[in-house]
Amino acid sequence: KVFEAIDVNKDGQVDTNEAYELVLQMYVQINRQAPIDPPPRPLVMALFRAADTDKSGHLSKDEFCSLATVLCARAALRIVAHKFITILGGPIIAIWIVETMIDNNPLLEFFSNVIPEQFHGALLNKHIARLVLTVFFCASLGNVVLKSIDFFLGYHKKYHDDPTVRVV
Repeated sequence: KVFEAIDVNKDGQVDTNEAYELVLQMYVQINRQAPIDPPPRPLVMALFRAADTDKSGHLSKDEFCSLATVLCARAALRIVAHKFITILGGPIIAIWIVETMIDNNPLLEFFSNVIPEQFHGALLNKHIARLVLTVFFCASLGNVVLKSIDFFLGYHKKYHDDPTVRVV
């Protein structure tokens, strides 16, 4: 069904433009779950060439399924990593920092000097600090983890003519 929908010119094959349009549409849906950038066009083109086993410059339905599987695996890894960090990592790190901050007198003294005295009760409160830091880490750590995954898997490189592209 997806193949028929993306085969705009109804020739029974998917060309590079149709494939890239699918990727962009797919990532619009994915971004409803996690803020994940679509792969760069050169990477999609390299994946397209790898899936094009008969080297026709177009993908048959079976070749298209191979490309879609790789793209979905790539997206799933990022969604799971983002959700894991957002749900579990952010709160754990926030609690650890708050506990360390409360036990660290020089750090507490620094904040006491920076924050006006009338706000000490509210802003230097352990529970408020934990809440603020949890929100901060949940909001920011997911994106940091996604960028780290991309960096360590090599997605920061150019893929114009690299037939050995390994995609996870």
